[in-house]
Amino acid sequence: MFKHIMIATDGSPLSGIACAKAALLAKLLGAKLTAIHVVGRYQRELDSEGYQLPDAKLLRQRFEQAESARATRILDEARKVASDLGVQCASTVVSDEQPHRAIIEQATRSGCDLIVMASHGRRGVEGILLGSETQKLLTHCRIPVLVCR
Repeated sequence: MFKHIMIATDGSPLSGIACAKAALLAKLLGAKLTAIHVVGRYQRELDSEGYQLPDAKLLRQRFEQAESARATRILDEARKVASDLGVQCASTVVSDEQPHRAIIEQATRSGCDLIVMASHGRRGVEGILLGSETQKLLTHCRIPVLVCR
């Protein structure tokens, strides 16, 4: 059936549930598993707030270090969930302001034939029924997507 599953995770509790389901599915199918986390890029201009941050190298470095540490923590947890089920899990971090696009591109490059993700994540009420990134992924992706609630 599926030979290479990608789990998209943002570190939210519901995303953790999706990771567990993806790992179990990979185990049952004997499929490879790859976890992906998309980090944002440092933005000086916050259009929605009408504010512009100073172009300070130190601010950019702190932002990138914080995002890297967060991504490492999230992907470590995804790998642990898979490992607890006896499934090896590769992981990747991608930087993009449009997570759905980055997930699709990475899944295509990696030869994944299924993407698993939560119905909504850390953005909460903004997309309570179906998260905005999940909706965009479903709209633009040609790879099958399993949405977990």
